[in-house]
Amino acid sequence: MKAVCPLRTMPPETLMFQIPPNISKIKQLHKTWQNAPDNMQYEDINITYLKWRGLPKRLFWGVEGRVMYFQLYKSLAKIVEEFCPDVIHVPWLNPEGVAGCLLGERYSIPCVVQAQGSDVNHYLRQYPGRKKFIRDIQKATALSFVSRALENSATNLGLTHRNQKVIYNGVDIDTFRPGKKLRSNKLKTIVTITKMNPVKNLGLLLSAFSRLPSDYQDNTELIVVGDGPCRQELEKLTRDLNIKSKVHFAGHASHNNVVTYLQKADIFCLSSLSEGLPVAVLEAMACGLPVVATNVGGVSEAVIEGSTGLLVESDNLNEYTNALQRALSQRWDSASIREVAVSKFSWQRYVENTMTLYRSIC
Repeated sequence: MKAVCPLRTMPPETLMFQIPPNISKIKQLHKTWQNAPDNMQYEDINITYLKWRGLPKRLFWGVEGRVMYFQLYKSLAKIVEEFCPDVIHVPWLNPEGVAGCLLGERYSIPCVVQAQGSDVNHYLRQYPGRKKFIRDIQKATALSFVSRALENSATNLGLTHRNQKVIYNGVDIDTFRPGKKLRSNKLKTIVTITKMNPVKNLGLLLSAFSRLPSDYQDNTELIVVGDGPCRQELEKLTRDLNIKSKVHFAGHASHNNVVTYLQKADIFCLSSLSEGLPVAVLEAMACGLPVVATNVGGVSEAVIEGSTGLLVESDNLNEYTNALQRALSQRWDSASIREVAVSKFSWQRYVENTMTLYRSIC
């Protein structure tokens, strides 16, 4: 297996159009790109990093794939000619998906493009020139979706393929597993692990937490793991809601620390406005945690109402507050929650389904 990771040398739009602009963060990202290695070895997988200059997604999303392809063609062609792959597998419709389709077409190599979530729910939905983009993606040999809901959304937007499949995301069930809850206090712990951007809608979770009855709030803490352009705004919101002492912003966490946060928690929360099938939900379930989540995208394909968690209408503060209170007071069967993750969302299941798809096109 050979992995190629294109590095887009342009800050995310959430940083570019932030007022005032976060210059230090932009400089930090640029320095990271400059210092990125050309190659890296992860276990037995060789990873090649290719830098390319992107365009503002808001204006040029539909053509970014072709821009990437033409900038990286010589490097990609060299890799293909040396490695001779049987399949090109590309996550995200664009720009990676389109570039993969063009490369596969050029070298007559089967190409699988995997839709993830925001590529359909946000960019494809909003991009005015999507008909031409859809024709590019339909050059793929197969198209996969991480949830049935995402497949339906794509169909409604005109994106279909003669060979399309739903292959759920996988989780490492050996790493993500229940742990001993060694507490230094008697507080129950709610955790969320997410990017701090507008789509993740963390203000809903913070506002719902602030509205819990005092006897619940006094005995509960909320840990927010992750980072992003909305962090300062969200930290201010905790002060405005008078819950600063109860909310801990943990920042970016390593893979191992994510496991630790989940194993020490009692409830996992998701408050997004849009999703494909969030891996964080699957990881939480593998750790035996009940999930309180907005019913968006493929979340309901993982979270079973009342059994593995609670689903609420997107951006509904009253419903979310009530669900939080119910989740804190209800007794949950951790083993049963984990079993759903193990049976439907293991890496082994993902690999089996993906290999079946490969065999059907090679």
